[in-house]
Amino acid sequence: MEEILLDLLKITKSSLALCQIPKIWRRAKATFTPKIGKKDGSDPRSFRPIYLTPFLLKTMEKLSPGLVSFFLLLSSKTLSDDQKYLLNKGLKFSIAPKNVPKIEVMLAAEETAQRIQDPEKAEEYRWKIRTALDSTTKQPESNINKAEQKALKELKSDPIIKILPADKGNATVLEAGEYKKLKKDPTSSVENRVYRTLHKYKDEFPDPYTRSRLTPHYSKPPHLYGLPKIHKENIPLRPIVSSRNSPCHSLAKFLLKIISPLRGHTTAMVKNTEHFIETMRTQEILNQDTMVSFDVSSLFTNVPTDQTLEIVRKKLEEDQTLAERTTLSINAIMDMLSVCIKTTYFQVDNIFYQQEFGMAMGSPLSPVLADIYMEDFEGRALDQYVLKPKLWRRYVDDTFVIWPHGKETIAGFLEHLNNIEESIKFTMEIEENEQLPFLDVLVHKQEGIPRTTIYRKPTNTGQYLHFESNHNLNTKLGVARCLYDRATQMCSSLNDKNEEFDKITEILEKNGYPKRILEIARTPRDNTEPRPETQTESTETITTVIPYVRGLSEKLRRIGNRYGVRTAFQTKNTVRANVTKCGRSYIGETKRPLDTRVEEHQKLARLGETEKSRLVQHAWDEEHRIKWDEASIISKEERSKRRKLKEAAFMAITPNPISMPSLEIKEVWAPIIRSDLRKLNPVQVGSTSTPPN
Repeated sequence: MEEILLDLLKITKSSLALCQIPKIWRRAKATFTPKIGKKDGSDPRSFRPIYLTPFLLKTMEKLSPGLVSFFLLLSSKTLSDDQKYLLNKGLKFSIAPKNVPKIEVMLAAEETAQRIQDPEKAEEYRWKIRTALDSTTKQPESNINKAEQKALKELKSDPIIKILPADKGNATVLEAGEYKKLKKDPTSSVENRVYRTLHKYKDEFPDPYTRSRLTPHYSKPPHLYGLPKIHKENIPLRPIVSSRNSPCHSLAKFLLKIISPLRGHTTAMVKNTEHFIETMRTQEILNQDTMVSFDVSSLFTNVPTDQTLEIVRKKLEEDQTLAERTTLSINAIMDMLSVCIKTTYFQVDNIFYQQEFGMAMGSPLSPVLADIYMEDFEGRALDQYVLKPKLWRRYVDDTFVIWPHGKETIAGFLEHLNNIEESIKFTMEIEENEQLPFLDVLVHKQEGIPRTTIYRKPTNTGQYLHFESNHNLNTKLGVARCLYDRATQMCSSLNDKNEEFDKITEILEKNGYPKRILEIARTPRDNTEPRPETQTESTETITTVIPYVRGLSEKLRRIGNRYGVRTAFQTKNTVRANVTKCGRSYIGETKRPLDTRVEEHQKLARLGETEKSRLVQHAWDEEHRIKWDEASIISKEERSKRRKLKEAAFMAITPNPISMPSLEIKEVWAPIIRSDLRKLNPVQVGSTSTPPN
């Protein structure tokens, strides 16, 4: 584990930036004025935002010496005020495009038109979109000023600065466990194992297409990267495993639909926060009761896989509805599950590691299988102990318990839990000041039904989608409404709800939300009113995705609504995509001209066909822009076999290349490759250090 972390630290030395303007000037960040001719004050579109510039804010800061800052800089590099101001908007802040992306809109419209069954309506739809594009003569209005544009370029070009998001959820974390270093990349052998398993049961699939779709091609190994843990001393990195496009990923997602219904058949399982709140609304608690939580240490890497597979097989044999979900036999399902959860390798830079025990990190199956195992574990644990908890509710590895037998007996129960399975160990947290956090809920003990409020971790920054971001206004309104609705749901008393509303208002004002928008967001909605702009003529709804351009995209959505087309907006040009540095390269061999091969990749990028190109897949996954103009020929070779070997050789000296070699270079040649090819100092082909439009 320590060796892996050392390898990871060699790769990532980060600078993370977050900041905040003075309290006194929060509400002055933007004003809202009515648009001429718009009288409906209930509609947020009837107002126009007027933003304060970084220059004005800097002037204000000079007048207000008490600057409250949570700017975190993990290096000796000093950032300018404009750089701080830009990064304060968040890494997900979307920058408006410089030009209207008419080609992308045209491609989306044509793809959509071909799905409209009535040819006349399809042609009419084309012409209305075409007319809307032709009538758009003005360039999109920029949502960052010249100072911020300059700051963006500086952050992007500075080789010292590396900006990462702080450690958050929505990722699979590398847990403590046993790992061994591998001599080579096992991806090809894993692909072959998956292929053989699928071929063994080829007659059980409903059609050849399903098996073909699950068969891995051009896979990439699960990859390890790190995010800074800003709440820890010395800012260590939290290692994260990404398994997207790995050999078992598609098969794991396929099996997930089959085994997911096997879990959740006990009263102990908590589905989500809403489910936990519902439970607490009916749960009585006495003053002598103790609230306590038990957390499993590094659950995924400590779940015994063979024992879990036995539990799954037993549940499948007892499942009366299995045939409704799949045509596969139980033996086929179990063999495929075994391949997926026992494929536990991952890559750190150019080094490969094998996880020795537990579930595969990053696999979609691991959370479900861990749940299935824990249901069996907690059933045995509670049956075997004399003293029973009044309430036992578990969400994955975290359990909320009401213990009615006195605080002095809790330690004995913890010891019992830790003696059931050698690899499963719990830690414990007992209530303090008659309150205990669980998920994002803070439970307050009181006689009768407990109170519940929202819980925020001490490291919570309060950063949400900034109001100036290049997003549709309804999206921003949705962010605010979601937070207010969450407070209404989670706060059990009116006073708590009002206090939470005030907190949310303060937080969103920091994120640039005008007061008038927040008033609209917190006003209860009448869900019985019909939704505006509903489609009429077509019974089948077609979904299309277009880049968001303020004013134009809303117009295109209204056109689509008349033809049964649901138009979604996409914003990819974020601050993170602009300032995140990649440094990785794509190397490929071809007997065709370079221009032809580049054009093929460009076409795949335009169409979003990521499965056909590792380069395009990387650009889409990481929101990087490919430097097509830097593609060049690094060597020429007429003979096909030698060309493939030369390709593998260049990849061997390239740090963490995007592409994978089609042939393997034997280790005996490694010194020759390193000493001879490096003299050529090749230009890296297809460098992807900046984001796509």
